[in-house]
Amino acid sequence: MESTDILIIGAGIVGCSLARELARAGQRVIVVDAGKVGGASSSAAAGLLSPRFDESGSGPFLDLCRRGAVIYESWVNELRSDGAGDVGYRRTGLLSIVTSADEAEKLRSSLPHDVSAGRRAQWLDRDELRRREPALSERVLGAAWYVDDAHVEPARLVQQVARVAALAGVTINEDEPVRKLDRDGDRISAVHTSRGSYRPGLIVLAAGAWSGELADAIGLRLPTRPVKGQMLLADCRVPPIRTPLHAGKALLIPWPDGRLALGVTVEEVGFDDRVRLDSLLRILSQTIELVPPVGELALSYAWAGLRPATPDGWPYMGPVPPWKNLWISAGHFRKGTLVAPICAKLLAESIRAGKLHDSLAAFRPERALGGQ
Repeated sequence: MESTDILIIGAGIVGCSLARELARAGQRVIVVDAGKVGGASSSAAAGLLSPRFDESGSGPFLDLCRRGAVIYESWVNELRSDGAGDVGYRRTGLLSIVTSADEAEKLRSSLPHDVSAGRRAQWLDRDELRRREPALSERVLGAAWYVDDAHVEPARLVQQVARVAALAGVTINEDEPVRKLDRDGDRISAVHTSRGSYRPGLIVLAAGAWSGELADAIGLRLPTRPVKGQMLLADCRVPPIRTPLHAGKALLIPWPDGRLALGVTVEEVGFDDRVRLDSLLRILSQTIELVPPVGELALSYAWAGLRPATPDGWPYMGPVPPWKNLWISAGHFRKGTLVAPICAKLLAESIRAGKLHDSLAAFRPERALGGQ
């Protein structure tokens, strides 16, 4: 049986980012995953680093998203200094487009609330918008232009975070699902996987949508569920738009190599991660309606991912009572890529201090434990 200071279950962007932070602080860290590094939602994400895209709501979670956006570029620079390759980070901006007068009024009135540290927002009327993006359809009435929003290539990012984590001393074991957790009083004494057993000082559940099932195995109710998202990639040398943009669920992201990512779906279908043609048809219908030249492009490939969601829409982060050596960081839904750096820093600090950072108090898992 192998001993380690910390065992992290889940090698997605959340787990790998946390592992790196803990290793840099001198902890011996092992990460195990049932599949590959970033093999679930981390590599399938759209990669938009925008606090407001896809409605993260208000309150503490929006505040956390804003903080995550502010530190992202410096974090990417940290990764590069530690030996990471290019992760595709770009300050592209983001256009949030409206096609009705009601939407336009609502979005314009919200702009003052979207301005925060390091983030500018301005309104573009129909003529200004079409001068910027002439391929947009005649239906567009205007857009909010988030000048400082950025984009990253998620699949490359999680691989590079895993790389620098390994360089910092983290052991990452792929294709090693957890089979059983042994209990000894108020501690988890051992974790058994398909390949061996571990005796960790502390365990962190970071298995995304699968975290709830692992919690169930030791009698905890921390419900997580998968919400499928599908996207496709169009082949082109020069995309018909220059700026990432969305209108409702229609999402278009030009990649640096000229290709164009299109999405996105939000589907409650359990753990079904198959790419479905009817979903791709909806994506194409919505994006072509917004940017008609999209219909002339060739298909490169399509993919799906299972986002980890919780009943109240906020992640679980922190120690999990009554267990003395169990923590969790899961359920970040569509914001995992954005908040991974800030969550890793705050959680690593919390674990070292033995108590949860005040900034994460709203995400304590006790809120789902039914008084345990």
